[in-house]
This record gives sequence, structure tokens and C-alpha cells, in this order.
Amino acid sequence: MNGFCRRGPDKRYEDVTAFTAGTVLSVAGRNEDNTWWWIGEFNCWISGTVGQFHGDAESLPVIILPELPEPEPELTCSTDLKQELCIKAGGTWADTVSAQQSCVCPDAE
Repeated sequence: MNGFCRRGPDKRYEDVTAFTAGTVLSVAGRNEDNTWWWIGEFNCWISGTVGQFHGDAESLPVIILPELPEPEPELTCSTDLKQELCIKAGGTWADTVSAQQSCVCPDAE
């Protein structure tokens, strides 16, 4: 099983890299409740659920946590969206009867 190393100590943070089972890492810090480990060499956090920590966790510094990224607002399909947003919202970019291109939403078909 791979262990993902993330920008912050939560699954909602972006992945930086991943490590295969058995990889030995040098832990440089921790979060307050010792559930995530700071891997300074890779500038990322790995969850304590994907590996084993050997040593005195209390001797490691508590690293100030980065703020969670803002979630992207939910996108609703509408005919006035530009092509990229139309596709992200589940629509299809298509030619219309008037020879113009616009967003065609699934519920409008």
C-alpha cells in the first residue's frame, strides 16, 4: 500500500508524493495529537495510519499547520458557461441551431 504525503495534515490537502510500503522516512515534526508526521526532507505530511513511528514523539517539534485550502464552489451547469466550466459542470460544448457554440446541460436535453 502507498502512503501519500500531503501539503498539510489532512486528506483534503493536495498530494505531494507517495511512498511504497517499507520506505523508511526521517520524521522532523508532528501535529499536536501525533496523528500526522512532518517529513521535512519532502516538505510534506504523512498520516500515522499508513505507517509506524518509532521513537519519542513528544521530543519532536509541533509544526504550525498550514490552512486548509478553500473548497471550490459547486458548479451548476448552465447555458451561459464558458467551454471549460461547462465541461467541469457536466455539460457538453456543442454547436447550436444558430451556428453558435454553447453549453448543453444534461437536464436540458
